[in-house]
Amino acid sequence: MYPGDQRRVPRARETARTPEPPDHMGHDTLCHELLIYDDDHAYVQHAAPFLKTGIEEEATTILVTTPRRWSGVREALGPDAEHVRFIDRDDVYVRPAATIARYERMLREGARPGGPRTRLLAELADTPLIRPNGTAGWPTRLP
Repeated sequence: MYPGDQRRVPRARETARTPEPPDHMGHDTLCHELLIYDDDHAYVQHAAPFLKTGIEEEATTILVTTPRRWSGVREALGPDAEHVRFIDRDDVYVRPAATIARYERMLREGARPGGPRTRLLAELADTPLIRPNGTAGWPTRLP
């Protein structure tokens, strides 16, 4: 939410289940969902089942978040965690163009013609920044 935005946003604890794509979605379809959570417990409570479904579907399963959250997700997944590619979000969210290129590479690496889809859960970095004038932007981080 942006400063001054009065819309009510449901929290993870108010969500009955992790959303799943409709049955009619094929391998060439993109389904983009949003998870809003209050704390690490709520994050893991929804992330683990989402990733577990990807593992069961033999999908390329990727988690992009902070290393601090990895342990909770690994614990919840148990031995299945070895089938998840864990990536530090701060290595992905550098600049918008670099972020898009990184995701494209990840999706292409996981794609196989006629193969299972890719299941990716990504937590945005603490950017874009909300400036005092209300506009949003990415900080510049040079390599």
